[in-house]
Amino acid sequence: MNSTWNHRLTSWLFRSAACWLGLLLLMGCASLRPRSPVERDVLLARQLSQQGLDALDRGQIKQAEDHFSEALDRCPANINARCHLADCLWKRGESLNAIEQLSDALAISEHDDTQILIRLGQMKFDVGENAEAQKLVHRALQASPEAPAAWQLDGAIKHKRSDWPQALASYQRALSYQPNDAETQLAVAEIYADLQRPGRTLSTLDRLEQRVVPVQHRQRMLTLKGHALHGLSRYEEASDALLAAIEAGEPSPELLASLAETQFEAGQYQQARQTIRHALPVVGPEQTALLQRLMTKIAANEHAGGNRVR
Repeated sequence: MNSTWNHRLTSWLFRSAACWLGLLLLMGCASLRPRSPVERDVLLARQLSQQGLDALDRGQIKQAEDHFSEALDRCPANINARCHLADCLWKRGESLNAIEQLSDALAISEHDDTQILIRLGQMKFDVGENAEAQKLVHRALQASPEAPAAWQLDGAIKHKRSDWPQALASYQRALSYQPNDAETQLAVAEIYADLQRPGRTLSTLDRLEQRVVPVQHRQRMLTLKGHALHGLSRYEEASDALLAAIEAGEPSPELLASLAETQFEAGQYQQARQTIRHALPVVGPEQTALLQRLMTKIAANEHAGGNRVR
């Protein structure tokens, strides 16, 4: 395997040298005509790369992938094309191929590129290669100690292994450079939720709600808020937050079960029964048992005239 890698790297270096020569020709010998084959390949690779970006803007991922691939055939030293190709592959679910392309981009770059290190680290983290992701983040922070995305990923890796203090420290460092980042603020709130500190969770979310929350984060924020309010025994407010979370996007079975339980705690028996009916066809065995117990409690409470059964 090492010999194969060495052969590939040698091939890339050779072809990359030709591409760099072509770039020099473009910069220093623009007046010379006709252009050399290497120079034409460099120009064509640039054009293909731009066509790939245009296709991405139109949402045509497969077409963009084809343009970036052809650009790399013409000029393997085009790191941007390789990075964009990796993103296309990742979006199509080709995670291993995407990681390979981004690893190649890092291997042929002259210095540690912070953005490539962070993106590759995120990919490694997303596929469960946490140790490799941590190494890449360490390299990124050595190259750019003030990169908020690197600190955010460092926090996520430590969060995953339940290293709460270190994760919080990394997230706070990220926020010191990018204080309005919703993703990092939500991650901080999740740590407080994991630590069963609903008051701190809620105060973190309140600060986030003072700004415009990106649509993709709204359901996650409202779910955390609902759970925090539930932990503070503010059941009616918790029910409202969880209902709003369900309306913000396709609800998970866990979210439906949480809403039913919270509605029961708030004394909203009719609403809880309706939620349970919607949830039962989609939840798992453990949640089914919980919801069935809730139905029994609701019936008992209604039969007893409203005296709460817990």
